[in-house]
Amino acid sequence: MEMSLTKKLAEEQQKDEDIKPFITWKEEGTRPEWKDISNKSTTLKGYWAIWDSLIVEDGILKRLWENTDGKEIRKQIVLPRARVNEVLQEVHGGVGGGHFGVNKTLNKVRERFYWLRSRADVEDWCRRCAECASSKGPRTRSRGQMKQELRLPFDLRFGHPEERADDTVEDYSLKLATRIDAIHNEARKKLQFESDRLKTRYDARSNNSGYQAGDEVWLYNPARGKEDRPNSRSHGKVLILLSRGSTIWFIEFNEDPEQK
Repeated sequence: MEMSLTKKLAEEQQKDEDIKPFITWKEEGTRPEWKDISNKSTTLKGYWAIWDSLIVEDGILKRLWENTDGKEIRKQIVLPRARVNEVLQEVHGGVGGGHFGVNKTLNKVRERFYWLRSRADVEDWCRRCAECASSKGPRTRSRGQMKQELRLPFDLRFGHPEERADDTVEDYSLKLATRIDAIHNEARKKLQFESDRLKTRYDARSNNSGYQAGDEVWLYNPARGKEDRPNSRSHGKVLILLSRGSTIWFIEFNEDPEQK
């Protein structure tokens, strides 16, 4: 994470009445007694309950998250309440957000951040999203998974998970541009493939064998009858006199054109 962002988050945590005390308590190594915080907010008491999972690193309060088998440990920034809506907007509806469903949006949030009632906030955000509502709800799955997931512009604003924290902004921008070019090239190949496939199917259904001078063919001429309704008429056999390509022919009637 860039130093300027680290400093900004540290400043914002110092302004949050529920987070600021824990930075001081953790740095002092002293956990307050329950009786000392029992009259505080529900959020502060919630953080007190997970005391052992909280650490201070570079002046920022973080929560240690560990998966069930203990093989993965993640440091989540304890997000000030004032930044929750901004983060949800970027994760769910920003560039690369995709307006996915609750679980996928929540997983994206938890890659970086932690705050109490995060699931309830994500559920409420997805439910109130106007774009999701217009398409009958958030998307529950993507159309396909990339072999290597791109980091998003969201990472530039809020930092990225620590397992991907080795790139500078410049490195990230270069890699992103390269991967986007690769994606566009792949998309163009698929579009060209589909275009060629449709053309082959069309050509197979079309009569492209052509006619030569001296061929006898049936002439079909749909005409308009009364009430402007189609009235199919056949002019009978005609003789091909001369061809100009595969769509223009000069013909001679072998029968009376008025005969059906």
